[in-house]
Order: sequence, then structure tokens, then C-alpha cells
Amino acid sequence: MKGLLKISTVAFISVLVLSTPAISKNHQVNKQVDENKMVVKNVYEHVMSKGKLEQADKWIEKNYVDHDPDTPPPGGIEGFKKFFTMLRTAFPDLKVTVQDIIAENDKVVARVIFTGTQKGEFMGIPATGNKINVSAVDTLRLSKGKIVEHWGLMDT
Repeated sequence: MKGLLKISTVAFISVLVLSTPAISKNHQVNKQVDENKMVVKNVYEHVMSKGKLEQADKWIEKNYVDHDPDTPPPGGIEGFKKFFTMLRTAFPDLKVTVQDIIAENDKVVARVIFTGTQKGEFMGIPATGNKINVSAVDTLRLSKGKIVEHWGLMDT
């Protein structure tokens, strides 16, 4: 029995030692996925909802590419800032609420709701005072802790 116990202990330790690199790698991947989700949440909360566009540089790559055909040029971080400046001018109380957020590898998918009141001109439409409640699904690709690409579907 003692010999069997020694073999079982050795087998257990061997499995543990051999699987440690895989566990460590999975931990690193999960940590990166969690960090990517936090970057996306920070952009929704601080940049979009609170209007702190100067903070966009912390979380969005300079040469960011927006694949959404509804987002007007120019591209990159400057295009992002220009678009959200226009949006927040039209909807000064703009708020983006994250309903769901899912991440895997370098991609984050978020289901969000944009709410606000149109108090300024929006794409040629004078202020109406109407409230908006728009659902969207965003897919974002991140690299080195910054958003580098965006694809969006908005319920317009």
C-alpha cells in the first residue's frame, strides 16, 4: 500500500508540475481579457458618458480604425473625438450604459444603451428637446491595452 501511495503522490505532483505552465498561461490570458473589458468600460463611462474626451488617448490608439459606416471621417483618435464632441454638443446629457460585456482574446463585445436629450443640432437636425434611447452592439479589438478597431451596430 505504501508503494502505491508513493506512486500516486508522484503521479499527482507530476501532473501538477506539468500543468502549471498551462494554468499560468490561462491566468495571463484571463487577466488580459479582464483588463481589455475594463478599458472598454472606461471609454464608455469616462469619455462618452462624462465627456472627458481628453482621456480618450489613454484607452484608444492614435491610429484607431472605426469600421462603422455611420461614423463620419476623419479616422483615428481625432475622428473619434470629433464625432463624440458633435454628439455631446447635440446631447449634453448623453449617457452610455453597458448592459452586457463579453470578451475573448483581443476582442470585447458590449451591448450598450445611449440615452440623452437633444438640446443642440445633430447632423443637420435642429434641437428638438426629444429624448433618445438607442441600443447598440459594439465589437472592439484591443492591442497593448488600447482600442485599435471598432465595429458597431446601432438600432437607429
